[in-house]
Amino acid sequence: MGDMSIAIVGDLHSNSRETEAVLRRISRAGHSRVIQVGDIGVHWSGLHHLDRYTEVLGKFLDRFDLQMIFIDGNHDNHLALRALPLDDEGFGVISDRLRYAPRGHRWAEDGVRFGALGGAVSVDQDWRTEGKNWWPEESTTVADVERLSTEKLDVLIAHEAPAGVTGLESGLLTPLPELVAWDAWQNRLRIREAVDATHPALTFCGHWHQSLTQQLPDSETVVHVLDRDGFEGNAVALTLSDLTVRPL
Repeated sequence: MGDMSIAIVGDLHSNSRETEAVLRRISRAGHSRVIQVGDIGVHWSGLHHLDRYTEVLGKFLDRFDLQMIFIDGNHDNHLALRALPLDDEGFGVISDRLRYAPRGHRWAEDGVRFGALGGAVSVDQDWRTEGKNWWPEESTTVADVERLSTEKLDVLIAHEAPAGVTGLESGLLTPLPELVAWDAWQNRLRIREAVDATHPALTFCGHWHQSLTQQLPDSETVVHVLDRDGFEGNAVALTLSDLTVRPL
């Protein structure tokens, strides 16, 4: 199973206990590879040293013999991630088991074409501290979308859901402040632009702290929104041979 499928995991928010639980479940299910959709929470303490969660995550990956690729969300240290050394495949390297896929990066898993498009808008940024648990580089930009280019993808890994997905609810502020709502909507439009340009069969994202699956209107792309750490729907298994998705 590990050679034919891959686990996709939603937001983890540097939650060590729930990270251990989901990685154990992934390992027991026979998977060896994991892709995480942002808001993972590594390097929250700064650019030049590992924080406690990053160290613990590395130990979990060793214990369960897993390889993890992750993208950035909104609650991620964007400066630290962008400063990571790149390997020959273009991933930012934290360790031989933990790698960051920069915005616009493309790679293949058993011939399946993946693309990364991290970033989103924090609706709670007024309650966060810049440089500690919030960074102003969080939003997905036009340049990020252009970097992804228009070559076809099979799977897009994003943090924000593309425009066209309905039924999303903010659990923090309702209604959102007008400016925040506008910025968040623009970010969703950029993700939709990327979907429309690359025509993936599947898009995986997180951010909204709920589990939801929808086919985009006027599109063949099916979007899987994954729930947050500790909730059912935080992880799914993707069979690479036929791109089927099942709960994990």
